[in-house]
Amino acid sequence: MVTKEFNSQQIHAANELRTLSQTKLLEMLEKERKLAFNFNNVTKATMLDIETYNELIDRLEELEAKVESLELEQRYGHRQDPDEAPKQWASKPEGMSLAEWYASHQEKSR
Repeated sequence: MVTKEFNSQQIHAANELRTLSQTKLLEMLEKERKLAFNFNNVTKATMLDIETYNELIDRLEELEAKVESLELEQRYGHRQDPDEAPKQWASKPEGMSLAEWYASHQEKSR
């Protein structure tokens, strides 16, 4: 798991990028997974290897979907009546958010 903190091998002066070969930079990323670059002794930029980046984006999307589901449940949960559960469940099209699907489904049922 990626943390906010950087160890001494992960922190570099930004001017090192001028002399650093692409091969060496890639080796550093493969070893450390994340790097920080200091400008005037202040960390102003970071770099992630692609695996770490993809893991973070996947987790962010997962959490955003969870938040959206919780918000919808909180907003519309009181409308659910277990005795009136549908006999057949409608499926949500891929690429459509749950909120968009719910809104379009509500329009159809009017």
